[in-house]
Amino acid sequence: MGKSLNKAWRVLATGLAFSLFGIGGVCLSLTVFPYLNWRYPDEVVRKRIARSVVSRSFRFFLDTLQWLGICRYEVKGGDSLNAQAAVVVANHPSLLDVVLLIAAMPKADCVVKAGIWKNPFMRGVVRATCYISNAHQGEDLIQAAKASLDQGYSLIIFPEGTRTEPDVNLNPLTRGAAQLALRTGYPLLPVHLTVEPRTLTKQNPWYRVPERPFLLQAEAGRPLAPTDFAGNDPSTALSAREMTRQLARVLNKEKHTDDQSGKRAESADHQCLGA
Repeated sequence: MGKSLNKAWRVLATGLAFSLFGIGGVCLSLTVFPYLNWRYPDEVVRKRIARSVVSRSFRFFLDTLQWLGICRYEVKGGDSLNAQAAVVVANHPSLLDVVLLIAAMPKADCVVKAGIWKNPFMRGVVRATCYISNAHQGEDLIQAAKASLDQGYSLIIFPEGTRTEPDVNLNPLTRGAAQLALRTGYPLLPVHLTVEPRTLTKQNPWYRVPERPFLLQAEAGRPLAPTDFAGNDPSTALSAREMTRQLARVLNKEKHTDDQSGKRAESADHQCLGA
């Protein structure tokens, strides 16, 4: 009886939390961000403050989930995440991955799906923060990413392109993140994310909560320097493939990969997808 009541409470609390998440995005868009537009005419300053506001808001959301007994969260190597501008690449096991990373990184940029710019709950957020839309392709995306990195922001990318399938540890990786690192000269910083028990996957709706509160963890690894892979490959194609294979080995900590993530990656070398 006690377990059933606890689970029912977590279903109710989860629904409430995600409703507040959407409402919070609308409230920021109607109050805080218009104020920032008026108060700070300089776009560079306004963008920096807006991203810091989003980071704090996401941290407040995670704290609320923890207070409600829905989950716990932990970030290992948080100093590494904010030590230098980098292309931050992570596996993608759950819906909360980007929330956790941005909460831990006040100076984070990310490549987001173009559809989010039309989402009534989130479009005000992405416009105020000037996150990069994946409507940018090829050279345009490279240049937008480099401009952000040059300003000191780290760029969050999920090279799987979608949330990880529940029965695998890592989907095949696209080579876009490696191409960005090689073309811009900034390091890849791998971050391994885990959710235990698995929940909020693409196949599981939010109301299908696990039997107990889940633990959401992020662990930053060692940066991968593009100079270690560039060699004499002016096209960067071979270097990007090898860099992606190494990235797959690092991200796939639970089960050592056999290079299939690198071999099966499509030729979308300049495509980087967000959450």
